[in-house]
Amino acid sequence: MIQNASAISTTTQIGVYWNQDCTSTVTSISWGMLSPGENKSITLYVRNEDNTNITLTISTINWNPEEARQFLTFSCTPNNATIEPQKTAKITLTLEVKQNITNIKEFSFDITFEGKNQTFLPTDLNRDGVVDIIDIAIVAKAFGNKPGDTNWNEIADLDKNGCIDILDIIAVARDYGKTS
Repeated sequence: MIQNASAISTTTQIGVYWNQDCTSTVTSISWGMLSPGENKSITLYVRNEDNTNITLTISTINWNPEEARQFLTFSCTPNNATIEPQKTAKITLTLEVKQNITNIKEFSFDITFEGKNQTFLPTDLNRDGVVDIIDIAIVAKAFGNKPGDTNWNEIADLDKNGCIDILDIIAVARDYGKTS
């Protein structure tokens, strides 16, 4: 049997929780006593506590002893998930102990949860990652409007001149098909 523990570290814009309601914070994981050939899975909930989409990356660092990496396989599903602002993603962490593990009676490693803000082109007005016909439609709907008008849409005023005009449509058309 092998004893173990994993500390949890996060970036400021995400929280890691034991429950879907995000009321019980995870600071460390005890994988329990593990035997050669055994797999252990743990379900956690990660909430984007920022106001922009993030891409979640989960990785491990600080293995002790370092050679434990040869005999243990850490994985997570999903990894590189996009999480919208104030939304929660269900994450499954799995630790597999290889059958041929030797001379390791205890180990530890840290699990890092990193939320990277997604960046969007200024012309990706609906923030879906691609400049497309929807973005052109957003500008077209607001075309000819200025602040106070019924169809005024501040995000469509790309050049910030106080009027949705042909220059705003040209800006979106120039980036048409580009991805963030």
